[in-house]
Amino acid sequence: MEFKLTKKQWETYKALASWKYKEILVWWGWSGWKSRWIACIVTITCLQYGWISRLVGRDNLKKLKQSTRLTFLKVRKEYWIIKDVDYTVNMAEFVVDFKNGSKIFFVDLWRYPSDPFYDRIWSMELTYSRLEEWQEIDSMVSDTISWRYRQAVKEYNIDPCTIITCNPKKGYLYERFITPNIKDHRLFIPILYSDNPHIDQKKYAEWVLASGNKIQIERLLHWNRDYDDTPWKLYAYDDLLNMRHNPLHNGKKYISIDWATEWDDLAVLMVWDGWEVKEIITREKSTTTQISTKARELCQRYGIPLSHIVNDHIGIWAGISHELGKIYQYASWSKPIVKKWEPKPYNHLRDQCFFEIQKHIHKIKFPDTKRKDMIVEELDVMRQIDIDKDWPYKVIKKDDIKAKIGRSPNFADAISQRCVFELKQENKYLTSFV
Repeated sequence: MEFKLTKKQWETYKALASWKYKEILVWWGWSGWKSRWIACIVTITCLQYGWISRLVGRDNLKKLKQSTRLTFLKVRKEYWIIKDVDYTVNMAEFVVDFKNGSKIFFVDLWRYPSDPFYDRIWSMELTYSRLEEWQEIDSMVSDTISWRYRQAVKEYNIDPCTIITCNPKKGYLYERFITPNIKDHRLFIPILYSDNPHIDQKKYAEWVLASGNKIQIERLLHWNRDYDDTPWKLYAYDDLLNMRHNPLHNGKKYISIDWATEWDDLAVLMVWDGWEVKEIITREKSTTTQISTKARELCQRYGIPLSHIVNDHIGIWAGISHELGKIYQYASWSKPIVKKWEPKPYNHLRDQCFFEIQKHIHKIKFPDTKRKDMIVEELDVMRQIDIDKDWPYKVIKKDDIKAKIGRSPNFADAISQRCVFELKQENKYLTSFV
């Protein structure tokens, strides 16, 4: 049996067969022949080795049935792999059983509130896994699956591997696979439309260019992961990049403080001169005393009154108000800041502040800091939710941001808190923060 794969697909298969890598990310542009290749590679390994178990996962079962499963059926038909002879299908469990004992589990990988730690995966004995459209899946999944690798590993002396595919997208995968700090056990393989010999590449490029859509042109033709076509984004990506080059809009000085809500988060202090960020300080695992001491030091250095400090008022971190005195205590869940007689179009103060950034995005200026890419990434993921409702306006939840980029958006939160001073001036009335 001969499987006809493209050059890039064979490159990926050889990497998988080398047992050198534990995770392989294949980053596709559209028309990269992705789905068919997935079906081929999974079928090859299940036919090659007996009694192995392979997981194929996506963010929901409906997409698996409508897209992935149909592609598998086409591949088996093309290569004369006959149902009820070479394999059987258990539709109740959504499992494919091959006659040599190998299995393919099609699994819904959505993070349900009733199963936040993916307990449904813990009962599986796996050899390989294939995670499709990874940008739609929670970052916890890969680690959870890797802990279940054990089926037939010793018998064949193989190292389990996770193959991940996704379209060009920003997020934690970029940091995990593409940054200079990539680990040796991870491999990144980009595949463009030009790597697919089964389409008319010239006509495809002409079609994309004719659309005039800058985002689609960058992503589909040039494999530029920085352009995102997700609807209802709050800020244009080019505007975020220009924050390093915006003209100066100096004025009153402020300090915004975003506390670490978990031990793996950063505490962030931003010093502002008008809309220019003069300095960014980050601390890990800090106490309220340590951060308040640093805040006082910054106040003395830059001549900032304590009343120009805004503090993230969460749990034990509210104690900074007792150590620093009269500062603004920012509570994301508090009421929006409006005049007494005006309606409240925003759900909470946090939502209002992130929308307020839209008004000042062309004024905000950042230094050329090593954190600049993280700042752009965090703001770029901000988008409006519940768009089918006229109001109140809401932005994406913090937990959903963590799932997308793999960390808490501490820098974006510190920027949004700076907006409370503008809202106070605009409305001449400050709703209580607590």
